[in-house]
Amino acid sequence: MVADWHGGGEALAQRLLAALAAGDRAGGDRRGRQSAALRVWRAGAAYGGVLDTAIDLRVDDHRAPVEELARLLDLHGLYFGKPDPASLLPLEGALAAQVASSLERLGYATAGDARLAEALETWAGTENFEERLVPGKLDPVVLEQLRRQAAEAAGS
Repeated sequence: MVADWHGGGEALAQRLLAALAAGDRAGGDRRGRQSAALRVWRAGAAYGGVLDTAIDLRVDDHRAPVEELARLLDLHGLYFGKPDPASLLPLEGALAAQVASSLERLGYATAGDARLAEALETWAGTENFEERLVPGKLDPVVLEQLRRQAAEAAGS
């Protein structure tokens, strides 16, 4: 567990999960595997910065609770994570056209630059990606989700 704690990544939640998974692999609780939980507090960390709860995830009555907790932590990062400023893409040119096309495929009108920003904001709000929006730029994580949804919509 100590080795996995030190090699589990930079984020506290990732390190805690790595140590928990190592303990589980080593035999876990002698009563069996049924639940797992992860709580992390940090000032102003909650959605919108109004609470101090950074992560509060719990899995109960599951055959593989640590694996399910890892899945939920990934989703938490997707919905509550902040974009990496170094990875932001300028929302212009071919990328803007691609985003507009994807949004239109999902039913959002995007004619004109102002409408594109409005449509992207509306879609992001519906999908809980508001925390990842940066005016005039696009988080690659959001782009990946938008592309996936547009592709699914095209296939149906």
